[in-house]
Amino acid sequence: MAKKSRVDIFDPTKSQFQIICLLAWPVLVENIMSTLVNYADTAMVGSLGAYATAAVSLCNPAMFLVTGAVLALGTGVTVLIARSIGAGDFNLTKKLTRLAIMLIVVLGIPLCALYAAMHRVIPIWMGAGPDILDYSASYNLIVACGRPFAMCTMVLGSVFRGAGDTKSPMYVNLGVNVVNVIGNFFLINPTRQMNILGMSITMPGAGWGVSGAAAATAISMTIGGIIMLCMVFMRPGATQISLRDDFRIDWKLFRQVWNISLPAIFERISNLLGGILISATVASLGTIAIASNTLHGTAEQIAMMPAFSMQMAATTMVGQYLGARMSDKAEKVTMDITKYALIIITITCVVLFVCAEHIVSFFTPDADVIMYATRMVRIMTCAQPIQMAAFVISGALRGAGDTRVTMYIVAVSNWLVRILGTVLCIRVFGLGQNNIQLGLDIICMFMCADIVVRALLFYKRFRSGKWKTAIKDDPAPAKPVEAKA
Repeated sequence: MAKKSRVDIFDPTKSQFQIICLLAWPVLVENIMSTLVNYADTAMVGSLGAYATAAVSLCNPAMFLVTGAVLALGTGVTVLIARSIGAGDFNLTKKLTRLAIMLIVVLGIPLCALYAAMHRVIPIWMGAGPDILDYSASYNLIVACGRPFAMCTMVLGSVFRGAGDTKSPMYVNLGVNVVNVIGNFFLINPTRQMNILGMSITMPGAGWGVSGAAAATAISMTIGGIIMLCMVFMRPGATQISLRDDFRIDWKLFRQVWNISLPAIFERISNLLGGILISATVASLGTIAIASNTLHGTAEQIAMMPAFSMQMAATTMVGQYLGARMSDKAEKVTMDITKYALIIITITCVVLFVCAEHIVSFFTPDADVIMYATRMVRIMTCAQPIQMAAFVISGALRGAGDTRVTMYIVAVSNWLVRILGTVLCIRVFGLGQNNIQLGLDIICMFMCADIVVRALLFYKRFRSGKWKTAIKDDPAPAKPVEAKA
């Protein structure tokens, strides 16, 4: 990993604000572009018809489960890589990089093989009808071939981010998304005539339909994974390794990664299951409610993109400062990032509140959906600053390896506040069943309550200072070493 790509948080020539921005902006750009490309991808598949959209969407929950587990596994890698960088122990950094690759080999590939073996069973479990079953099964099998390389991209991206290099994962993921869209363009549709600048041009195409969309996804995943592997073997820097290195698994180090990652895996599974239950509850209110809630979620996702970038900056910086035995600095930087994030989200929320109707109208022409979704967006903008603070503080806790308590907080606030409250009011007491507006207001109310409770619990944990010693058996040196790469 080239030195110019890695942000040195100990660089005395840069202010703390500059360092935070250098870490955060690539993550923000990556999220924005990935979201836009995802919309384009959905539209290109949707152009084939409702059967194609349904066939692909049925595959998504299982894919999200696999992807979520791998991303959570990367949490432990990010935390310990950051610690090793902060401590200046680059031998440990390289050992963790090799371990990350072995995790893909011993855990990721078998998981992908299982997914491929169940390529037809999964859509059946999801309720696929005979009209789309073959399409879903084909999509699953083809995408499964590229999934191990996607895991390389995700896990090695965690390695780079922990080391302070957020640019490299951004460039690779942007490239992957562009290749995916280009692949869709040529593989989904057959050869056809297109009018470009008044000229009729014969555009070649494979005409593979849903299988073409799957092939484009698998090809882009494969390219991204290969590029990531080339980077860790060929680019000089703290994370560079060699094929001649010892790749035997250090089981003590593996247990440390696993102990940090396992709660994050449970957290993601818990959130996924909770999301399914909330979606089913919203579905009981009717089609208009489903569409309104979906568009509200889309607008909220756009508004919260800065939160993910600030969260990653907090995770990386806290991990590195704790590795350098600078716990006071880790605490201070968390509060500073939170302040900067609150300023950004406040501006974003004002714009979102004012422009809510126009944003929602971009996605649907339905007047009722626009009205309900706009109200939901405006209600949620009031809670976004609190949610932003919770995001940053939770990122700091994860950077310290305090993933177990983080999991408990998320589970308690999500299941005992949001899910329990929503299900009781709508499914048990029947509130909103004959009044869509009331039902959606209830959903927003408990979502806001979840955000407030989560933020308070995160802040309480942060103020306790116990997160600073969350990792009992720190693999980094006992004395701080000036970080140089």
